[in-house]
Amino acid sequence: MIEQAYQYIDANRARFIEELKEFLRIPSVATDAKAVDACSRKLEGALAKAGFDAKLMPSAGNPMVFGVRKGQGPVVLVYGHYDVMPVDNQVWQSPPFEPTERDGRIYARGVGDNKAQHYAHIKAVEALQACGLPAVPLKIILEGEEETGSTSLPGFVKEHRDLLACDVCYAADGPRHESNRPTIYLGCRGVIGFELSVRTSSRDVHSGNRGNVVPNPGWRLMQALQSMRDDSGHVLIEGFYDDVRKIVPDDVRMLEALTFDGKKMSEQLAVAELNGMPAREYHERVMYRPTLNISGLVSGFTGEGIVNIVPATATAKMDIRLVVDQDPDRIVACVRRHLEKHGFTDVELTVHDVMKPSRTPSSSNFIGPIADAARQASGQEPVILPALGGSIPQYAFVEGLGVPCIWSAYANWDEQNHAPNENMVIELFIQSIKMSANVFHSLSQG
Repeated sequence: MIEQAYQYIDANRARFIEELKEFLRIPSVATDAKAVDACSRKLEGALAKAGFDAKLMPSAGNPMVFGVRKGQGPVVLVYGHYDVMPVDNQVWQSPPFEPTERDGRIYARGVGDNKAQHYAHIKAVEALQACGLPAVPLKIILEGEEETGSTSLPGFVKEHRDLLACDVCYAADGPRHESNRPTIYLGCRGVIGFELSVRTSSRDVHSGNRGNVVPNPGWRLMQALQSMRDDSGHVLIEGFYDDVRKIVPDDVRMLEALTFDGKKMSEQLAVAELNGMPAREYHERVMYRPTLNISGLVSGFTGEGIVNIVPATATAKMDIRLVVDQDPDRIVACVRRHLEKHGFTDVELTVHDVMKPSRTPSSSNFIGPIADAARQASGQEPVILPALGGSIPQYAFVEGLGVPCIWSAYANWDEQNHAPNENMVIELFIQSIKMSANVFHSLSQG
């Protein structure tokens, strides 16, 4: 029966692509109130067209788009986010909010992260409805703050626990495995986004007249950073690794089934260290080990040419990727204690966003049917990963609703999310609609 839905999807391919482009033209950065309003209302209309009882719901921040639809079988809660990353001064080959087709891909900010991925769910339900095919009871929640840490989502889930009650949460986000096979994630790393800053004087001063007299905040900040990590990448913050969960036989089984083309990635990224890295080592680093990362350093004059000053301030933008069982509050406390213990009381720590890590057990009964649906829709064997290296708000549903949460990555592995020329392969968008239709239909069959 599902073939009827596939035929409908193929017949409406051009329309689905044009609808997606209309969606992508809305520059829905979380801080743009006008665009957020336009995007949330467009989604409300799209859900209603697909047979959902849809409405906008207030939250502590941007509105939630909620829809519910009757069906048979287990209740599935679908999650996605309609906000996108800012563009800033990034160099794009085509305007980021004017979706452009090149070489079988759509290029636009938000196409992979996450608009095309959750729009595929909506179009899948439309296809099932048009063909008179049964689907599971569906609830869908689309938020507008994921790129700023999903700060309103956990509270919203707890407040509306009865409304969102379900048997499983299913979502699509993130890039596929580098083989580009359908990819299923059972969890994700968490994240703490923070900055360290130092001020050593009231203003910038001349480096000749005041050098060696006024302390340099850049050197001071680098000393603090150097104290936190050794040359091998091991984090030196006391207590940082205390709660990291040990790898168990089920993890080993999944890890050893994964592949990794280190030579290919090494050539693409011009990183020699990746060439020859064993697959297990690569995936273990990305999914099972926490990280301490510097994402930006700013001090003094950074424009063209040279300005001879001793700057007044220095700042490091940082993030820590957490693995399951690590508590963000405890890790922040460890960082503060480390700075104090090593005499860096002049280094100020400011936390900006936090997302907890989470993982669904590999024994969940929903993994098999979802993997089967991916296999049938794509004709490829899916890759099942214990965790996504990035961070998504899975914990809001696992903790808030007490249900398993399973993610499928619908975007191509090189989607370039958060970067210039973000893109999605058009064929994968169409395949994603079929995959969602298969998941929603097959789960309704018991």
